[in-house]
Amino acid sequence: TNCSCIAGHTGLDGQQCTSCYVGTFKVGNGTGACLDCGVATYSTTVAAVSPDTCLSCPNHTNSSHGSSAITNCSCVLGYTGPDGAACVGCVVGKYKEETGSSACVDCVVKTWSDTIAAPAADTCEACANHSSSDAGSSLITDCICDAAWFGPLSGPCALCRAGEWCSGGTNYSCPVFASSEAGSDEQTDCQCVPRYVGHDGGTCALCSANHWCPGSNVSHQCLGNSSSPHGSAAQAECICNGGFEGPAGGPCTPCQEDTWCYRGNLTNCPANSDSPVISDNKTDCVCRPGWYAENGKECVVCPADSFCEGGNLIQTCPAHASSPSNSNSSEACTCNPSWYGPQGGTCSYCEEGSWCFGGKQNSCPLSAWSEVGAFQITNCTCVGGFKGADGGTCTRCQSGTWCIFGNEHNCSADSNSPAQSWEVTQCICDGGYIGNDGGPCSACPAGTFKEGNGTGVCTACAMDLYSTTIAASDASTCVSCPAFTRS
Repeated sequence: TNCSCIAGHTGLDGQQCTSCYVGTFKVGNGTGACLDCGVATYSTTVAAVSPDTCLSCPNHTNSSHGSSAITNCSCVLGYTGPDGAACVGCVVGKYKEETGSSACVDCVVKTWSDTIAAPAADTCEACANHSSSDAGSSLITDCICDAAWFGPLSGPCALCRAGEWCSGGTNYSCPVFASSEAGSDEQTDCQCVPRYVGHDGGTCALCSANHWCPGSNVSHQCLGNSSSPHGSAAQAECICNGGFEGPAGGPCTPCQEDTWCYRGNLTNCPANSDSPVISDNKTDCVCRPGWYAENGKECVVCPADSFCEGGNLIQTCPAHASSPSNSNSSEACTCNPSWYGPQGGTCSYCEEGSWCFGGKQNSCPLSAWSEVGAFQITNCTCVGGFKGADGGTCTRCQSGTWCIFGNEHNCSADSNSPAQSWEVTQCICDGGYIGNDGGPCSACPAGTFKEGNGTGVCTACAMDLYSTTIAASDASTCVSCPAFTRS
C-alpha cells in the first residue's frame, strides 16, 4: 500500500494505476484524480503530468473542459471556420449566433450592420421607414428609399410628389408638360397633361389643331365641320366652323338660308335680307330687291323715285321718271306725266298733238291737237273748225257756225259761214246785208240791193227804177217807175 500512482496516472495506492486520458493531466504522485484541461484548450497527451500539455485552441475558437483533440476547438459566436482551425470573424452585414463551423448569416433585407464578428441578429439595425437594403448590407447608406419614395441614403424618406417619379431614393421630374400622381415609381407614370399628347414617360407635344387631347397618349379628332385651336383639352373646345350650327363639341349642321352661323350659334338675317346656305358672317345677309343697307344691317325700304336691286346700292330713276317706294329694278321707273320713254330708260318731253302718261305717248283723237307737254287726253282740244269735248270725238263744224277749242259758235244773224269754219271772221254777211266779216250785218234799205255774200256795199237801183224790198239781194228787185214818172 506504500506503492502510489506516479504523476500522469491515477489509482488507489497498492493497486494498478491507469494513465490519465488525453485531455487530462495529473501533476503529483498519489491517488489524486486526473484533472481536465480547461476550456479553450485541448491535450492529445496520454498520462500528461502538467497543465502545460493543455494547448490553447486556435484564435476565436473554444472547447469544453477535457477536450482531447484540436478539432474539439470550434468557432465562437461571430466567427466561422472549420473545427480545429483559426476562425475568421463574420464580415460586416453578417452575424453568427451559434458556435461551430457553420457559416455566417446575412442580415435580412431592410437591415444593416457595420459590426465585424457580430454574434447575434440584433446587431442588424433596421433601415428607416420606407427604405430597404439588400440582405447582408453593411452600411446605413445601403438603406435606399423604396420605390415611390425619395430621400438621402439612410433616409429619412418622403413620398414621391405629384409631377415626379421616384426610384432608388432619387426623385425625377416628369418630362415637360407631363405629370404624375403622388407616389409614382416609374417614368411611365408620367402622363401628358391635358392639351398635350405623347407616350407615357416620353416627350409631350402640343395637341394638334382640330383635335382634343384629354391627356396621356390620347388624341381625338374633332367631329366633321368643327375645329379647335392647338392645345385643346376637351371635346367642347371643338367649335362648329363658320356656316355651321351646333353645340360645342358637335355635331355641326349646315346653316340654312337667311341665317348666318358663327362658333356654332345661328342668327337670323335682319328682316328683308337673304343669305345663302353655310353663311358665316352677318355681312352675308344682303338686302332683298326693293330694300337697301350695308350688308348685315337693318334694311331700309327703297324710297320713291329710285330703285334698289338688292344689297347696299340705291339708284335714282332717270330724269323726269319716278317710281313707287320698294321698287326693285329700273323697270319700275316710269316717265312722269308729260314725258314718255321705255321703263327705266330716257324720258322725252311729250310732243304737240299727243299726250303722255305712264311713260307712253298717245296721239290725240282725230282732228284734235295739244300743246307740247300734254299729260292727259283732255289736254287734246279739237282743232279749229271742229267741235267736241276735250279728249273726245271731234266733228266738223256745220255751215253758219264757227268752232274754236272744240266749242261751236253761231254766226251773227244774216251772215253765214262755210262748214268747218274756225273763226268768227269766216261768218260773212248774206246778200242784201252789209257789214264787216264776223259782223253784225245790216239790211240794205229799200231802193238798194247787195248781190252776193261778203263785205260789199248796198247798190242803189238805177235811174227810173225803184224797189220797196228791204235787204234786196238782187238787182231784179228794182222795177221801173210808172209811166211818165221817173226817179
